[in-house]
Amino acid sequence: MGDEFGRAVRTHREAAGRTMRDMGRRLGICHTLVRRTELGQEPPYSDRVLHEFCNALALSDSERRRLFILRIHGLGKLDVSGLSSADVEKLVELRDALTNANGSVFPGVRT
Repeated sequence: MGDEFGRAVRTHREAAGRTMRDMGRRLGICHTLVRRTELGQEPPYSDRVLHEFCNALALSDSERRRLFILRIHGLGKLDVSGLSSADVEKLVELRDALTNANGSVFPGVRT
C-alpha cells in the first residue's frame, strides 16, 4: 500500500524522538494505526492527519511536499516515478492551489 510513505513517516517520527503512542495521541488516532501505517499495512494518512503530523514534527516545506507526494503515490492516485523534480514541484503547487481551507482538494469533501 504505502510502504515508502510508511518508511518516511517512521524515519521522521524516530528522528524527532517521538513514540508511536505519542504520535497517535497528537494526531487523534490509535497508536496501532501509526504502527500499521509505518509498516505499509494501512493506507497512508488522510490529508488532515498528515498536515497535523507535519506540524507536530515541524517538518520543512520540502519534507512536507515529499510526504504528500509519497501519500498520493501510495494511494495509487499518481505515479510520479518518471517525472522530473521540477514537474513534481509543479504538481504540488497545483495541488496546493486547488486545496481549499479545510485541507480538501474537493470543496465539501474531507479526505
